[in-house]
Amino acid sequence: MAPLRAAEPARFSPLQPVPMTTIEVHVIQTLPPSRVNRGEDGHPKTVMMGGVQRLRISSQSMKATQRDTERTRRTKVPHELVERALNVGTEARLVIMDVLAQRYGAYDERQRLKAMVYLDDTEVAQLAECIRPMLNRLTSLQEQVTSQPKDKGTRATYDALLVETLADYAPGMSEDLALYGRFIAEASTDHIVAATSYGHAISTHRENMTADFFSAVDHVTGESAHIGTQRLAAPTLYRFASLDVGQLRRNLDSEPLGPVIRRWIHGFMLAVPEHGGHGAAAATLPEHVLLLRRDGGHAVTLANAFAEPAYPAAGESLVAASIRRLHDHLDFTERVYSNGRTTSALVSAYPHLVPSLTASRTLDEAIGRVLELQ
Repeated sequence: MAPLRAAEPARFSPLQPVPMTTIEVHVIQTLPPSRVNRGEDGHPKTVMMGGVQRLRISSQSMKATQRDTERTRRTKVPHELVERALNVGTEARLVIMDVLAQRYGAYDERQRLKAMVYLDDTEVAQLAECIRPMLNRLTSLQEQVTSQPKDKGTRATYDALLVETLADYAPGMSEDLALYGRFIAEASTDHIVAATSYGHAISTHRENMTADFFSAVDHVTGESAHIGTQRLAAPTLYRFASLDVGQLRRNLDSEPLGPVIRRWIHGFMLAVPEHGGHGAAAATLPEHVLLLRRDGGHAVTLANAFAEPAYPAAGESLVAASIRRLHDHLDFTERVYSNGRTTSALVSAYPHLVPSLTASRTLDEAIGRVLELQ
């Protein structure tokens, strides 16, 4: 099996079928008592599965935790980012909004887009450079349009210049957008198909929330200033995500894929949202990580391993019972269904439970086995 390499840009077309190669990440991870991924009621989210209520972490929250929000921002006010890049004040705001509306749709009366857009720093800088040489002329025309609303000629000239301003705008592709994609209803040319997919994390067992009473004492009066309860949970979770290597190759063109995939897998290990912050200190790392490279098939979650809640045998931990259930289900799906060829790698605190696989010593080593980059 050949190592993963970036293909020449001309090799693939959106209209041509691409041989499916996916990377699957299957994780068993336990959290200590916390309020992970709370719902609107302030309690941990749950879901019914297999007729039993489970704890849940939404796929969106895990993805949001992992995304590089320092360089890629989601906003309804992209004009504010462009203003900063241009180092101009709000006097140029209406012109900048008119330019951006050509690409991202109309603004409302509150100077907000209808839907948020993801923009990375490179795109913001490119938008600013497109607008900069046109800004003075656009501002002058915009003032004329405002003062002479019935002058159709000036309006037509202004509208044409707005279109011309972004005629040479050709945004590149950041790693973040290549991995997570972008959808903009008003600008089909800016659509980016995500290379990654995230499943909702579920507890492998019946939900185990408990009520926690707390109070805050006034140190001067000695009285209770605040009394309340919150629901805590300490789940063992199954987490899943996959990466479509073909889509990532199309998104990133000629950039080497191995380092990108390696960073993404490492990031997924930490992709659990904050759960109470300093009041819980509940961050953990997975006890069991199964990586699968699937060639010629489609990525599939192994969540059905827990359609019936996991119950540990006598003397066995819930984590161990969950690992056994996970690999029993994997063996079943591999034996019964023809879903491509798989290459597996494992990092586990319980390697003896999976004698058919040789556990790697480190996550990097396991990634290297799957990607054949060693």
